[in-house]
Amino acid sequence: MQTRVTPQLMSEARRWALRWACEHCAHFDRAASVCGNGWPTDEHRAELLRDGGEIAFCKEFEG
Repeated sequence: MQTRVTPQLMSEARRWALRWACEHCAHFDRAASVCGNGWPTDEHRAELLRDGGEIAFCKEFEG
């Protein structure tokens, strides 16, 4: 699911410690910087949470 990053989303992400990125997922292999299930990670990385950008939520995310 593609979601536009707005100031409100950024504020709520900080306030409620929103976890959505690959780096927060149990399937993410930090050493190799890849998804353990083989999914692409380009649209799901934490650094994409910036105003005016777009993020994608992964259907297989497990925190």
